[in-house]
Amino acid sequence: GRETSTMTTPLEPNSKLPELPDSRYQVAGKLGDGGMATVYRALDTEENRWVAIKLLHPKYIGRSKIRQRFSNEAQAMHRLRHRNIIRVSDANTSALQPYFVMEMAEGGCVVEWLAEYGAMPPRMAVDIAIQICKGLGAAHREGVVHRDVKPHNILVTRRGICKITDFGIAQFD
Repeated sequence: GRETSTMTTPLEPNSKLPELPDSRYQVAGKLGDGGMATVYRALDTEENRWVAIKLLHPKYIGRSKIRQRFSNEAQAMHRLRHRNIIRVSDANTSALQPYFVMEMAEGGCVVEWLAEYGAMPPRMAVDIAIQICKGLGAAHREGVVHRDVKPHNILVTRRGICKITDFGIAQFD
């Protein structure tokens, strides 16, 4: 879903920040909510870079099937190394508050791009399609089928690099 938007919303003054076992990540705001998780913008204090942290919603922590799906997503994305796939750099899916850490794609998703700039020029649309095909090809070579490719799950960096995200319902060989 829209969980990977890069438009950070400030946290409510009285809202409780997520408790992570690793204090290296300083949460700065919420990027978005999805069906089973919330994504936050955070500073990785060890690497001095912005990251996105995806946390499983507390209401699903006790549901083993959803927790396993969340863990599978983290494992699939960590395994996939391609410039057109969002990279997972850290994860703790066995923690009381399961989470994984992803690279930050500052440009937002394709839907946000279209809302801001309007229809894409044909050459740009073709370039995006080619980049997504390259990312999906890399995933398929690793035995991962995304199964939810849509504009909300395609992020565009400020440099114009498209990255596939949200492998939550992916199928694995």
